[in-house]
Amino acid sequence: MSNTFKTGDKVRLKSGGPEMELWKITEKDDELIFICRWDDGKALQIERYHWSEVEHA
Repeated sequence: MSNTFKTGDKVRLKSGGPEMELWKITEKDDELIFICRWDDGKALQIERYHWSEVEHA
């Protein structure tokens, strides 16, 4: 299995939770992704996950 994500994808954690938008894939290690959580169109926070922790929404 490999990283099939790209910037702008809608994803969610495999363990559950809200839909998020993929904001950036790190340049040093493309297996770590930055995800921006959205609520009513406003960014709440930016978090970092390994691609294996998320799935396409």
